[in-house]
Amino acid sequence: MQRVLKENLRRSISYYDNKEAFYHGMLPGFLMAMPDYTPKSNRESGNGRPDIALIPYDEEAPVVLMELKVCKRFTKIIKYGICFCEKTCRVERDK
Repeated sequence: MQRVLKENLRRSISYYDNKEAFYHGMLPGFLMAMPDYTPKSNRESGNGRPDIALIPYDEEAPVVLMELKVCKRFTKIIKYGICFCEKTCRVERDK
């Protein structure tokens, strides 16, 4: 995914198209090509709202939630995912 996105960005956008809203608007259209998922943008879910949710057609498949951030330059990034369900939760760190 990273390779395809980088190539698409390199070939299609201006240096000035560097705001989070630009990337946020571009991704759902790009993700429409995923045959097993429907992208949803800024949809309320409980008391929150993920930037982008990929909803699977197969109810047994995982939902993918995306939170987008823009930075001035790359630094070391530690990614955590936290999922809450009633009185329990699951925390995973990307290795």
